[in-house]
Amino acid sequence: MHTHVYGPGQIVLALQKNGQALSSILAATLGLLLFIAAYKRALDPLFGSTLTERYLDLVVHSCTALAIIFPRPAIRRLFLGLAVLVQIAPHTTYWVGIHAARYGDPAIGPFICHILVLAPVVHLLVSLIMYFGFLFLGILAYAGWMGFCLAEDKHRFMHNGHQVVGLTKRYLPLLLPATFLFFPAMRTPTLSEFEEFPYHSVQYPLRILSSQESITGIIVVGELLDTLKDTVPDALHSLRYLRASHSLLGGVWTGEAVVTMGNVPPRTDELGTHLGDSIYSAFVLQEAVRLINGTSECSGGHCEKALVIGVGAGVVADALAHHGISTTLVEIDPAVYYAARRYFGLKHPGDDNVFLEDARGWLQRRVATLLASPSNPSKFDMVVHDCFSGGGVPGHLYTIEFWNELKKIMTSRGVIAVNFAGKLGSMSSRAVATTLLKAFGQCRAFHDHLGAIPDQNLHDEFVNIVFFCSKSASPLAFRPSVEGDYLHSYLRRHVLSDLERRELPISIVRNASVWSEEAEEVFLLTDKDNRLNEWQRVDAAEHWRIMRKVMPDIVWETF
Repeated sequence: MHTHVYGPGQIVLALQKNGQALSSILAATLGLLLFIAAYKRALDPLFGSTLTERYLDLVVHSCTALAIIFPRPAIRRLFLGLAVLVQIAPHTTYWVGIHAARYGDPAIGPFICHILVLAPVVHLLVSLIMYFGFLFLGILAYAGWMGFCLAEDKHRFMHNGHQVVGLTKRYLPLLLPATFLFFPAMRTPTLSEFEEFPYHSVQYPLRILSSQESITGIIVVGELLDTLKDTVPDALHSLRYLRASHSLLGGVWTGEAVVTMGNVPPRTDELGTHLGDSIYSAFVLQEAVRLINGTSECSGGHCEKALVIGVGAGVVADALAHHGISTTLVEIDPAVYYAARRYFGLKHPGDDNVFLEDARGWLQRRVATLLASPSNPSKFDMVVHDCFSGGGVPGHLYTIEFWNELKKIMTSRGVIAVNFAGKLGSMSSRAVATTLLKAFGQCRAFHDHLGAIPDQNLHDEFVNIVFFCSKSASPLAFRPSVEGDYLHSYLRRHVLSDLERRELPISIVRNASVWSEEAEEVFLLTDKDNRLNEWQRVDAAEHWRIMRKVMPDIVWETF
């Protein structure tokens, strides 16, 4: 048996080669992760994060397996293929995405995008990793391809005295990415890097006032103008909206759709544009928190203190401020808060009353401060909790631990309004209702439909449900609304004067006919056992369909 003995120099050389291979593989792997993250970010505004992620792992893992199993193409072709696919990916993601979305199937649409755009890049990147992989996306891939081409041409020139391959054939692949540079109509009309606003769509009477990449997605403020009102009677027009990813965070009527009771001057944004009622009745419904158990009355000469978690377009926060209530705002996304102030008339309540961060961390600090100094800060008489974005709610803000912490900073008569969108009979709705009842002891639920919901559709209807809960031992009751509650708004009068018709028996939301202690254990949301995000995925497709019906396609395709 012969044993080869390696010298010190050979060992060092082997370690260097292995280190280079390892660093190359790590670089290629990082490139793959960055591409997937960028691709997902580009697709979220068209489908929302939940639907985008549904088949993402399946496609990535399948392509990875195929790249390992099947023979790999020549390395020069790998560089060329990656260079082309990566450079055109922002455009192909958008164009394939909007046509897949128009197809109308929220499950098949993202899957088509994954197969046509993501799969080829993942396959080639994993193949490159299987070689020894070194990749900086796009430009360096082209550099690698060009290096092989030049070396090949030099070899042929040295042996044959002339170049065999013509320029047209050699550089034809460069023409595909170039088409997006020289033909503006082919480019992706995404606006987050747009320098000058407003942006006017050439396809539709749509104006984009602002578009910004932020924490919760691309935050867009847009307007549907009234140009089509005479030629297309049913066309939606005269409104301003705020969106994050594939969700509408709120909106108001503008232009000729601005009307007030008694012709009182309407609210305005920072530029003096007149603003009308909310386009969503759910936000006005949340204001009924003022009508519970005398919360609209002042005590000791001082009005109540309110907490708003999730600002959105600022409709509720603005109304509370107009009622003279000192309001504290907690909003995770600074871009949402500043959009609400600039474009939706939200007044700044003072730096000490605005916290742009995750509500869970803020709440923990607030509780700690209160325990350290019980007299400062003071507690809240009412809370409005509305944290819907991207097709779902953040599960960590709906657990029993969160509600119990929140109760510590509420007064003994404190009340809360919690907005939740979903099907009445869904697992997620049952979980939210169960956990709120466990935390507060008494809750009532109301829907935001302008009309009554037929009994046969109660469990299958996708609606905004506002849960009103109270810490007080007194029965949870609403006083009748009066003229002063309406803030000269026809919508407020319509919603607040008709609360009784909107109420949903809490037993329907909880599906009490099959209720048991075992069921409560299943649906109680805790920090250790929180399946809310999992259950919400079932409702995400329905939410996507509804959003597609609420606004024209062009609204979702321009961001």
